[in-house]
Amino acid sequence: ARRPSRAQLETAWSQHAEPARAHIVASTRSGLLRVPSRDILYFLADQKYVTVFHLHGEVLIEESLRQLEEDFAPLFVRIHRKALVAKNYITGLERSREVHHSVHPQHCKEPLPVSRRRLAELRWVLSYGAGAPSPAELDDPFELADARASVAWPPA
Repeated sequence: ARRPSRAQLETAWSQHAEPARAHIVASTRSGLLRVPSRDILYFLADQKYVTVFHLHGEVLIEESLRQLEEDFAPLFVRIHRKALVAKNYITGLERSREVHHSVHPQHCKEPLPVSRRRLAELRWVLSYGAGAPSPAELDDPFELADARASVAWPPA
């Protein structure tokens, strides 16, 4: 089998482009707040609650991070067991002296830690851009291997 072309990969990626939901609904003191998915910077889990950090503030919801990851798979990438970050808002990946990695989302002062287990997937997303599916989302494992072989890391 030959390696897929960039056009074939983009076609395969476009099949994964639509999230299952377009927004998050959170209960606040003033009522229900609807946050569009395009405004969400990242999700951060803590115990049984998830904090949704968005362009206009933050809210708490009672959904699991796993469910959010499934519903918003094309838009977010898991960087840690407790964090999902919007692919469009990632500005960079940084390595500290202690060999720990962190991500810098736009509009955030503090970097978010990246686990070693999730580092390869994050590099994949940064290499191919925000529209790229994660390696786990691709149906054919050979498609992943062929796509990786066609890209050198770090990108030029």
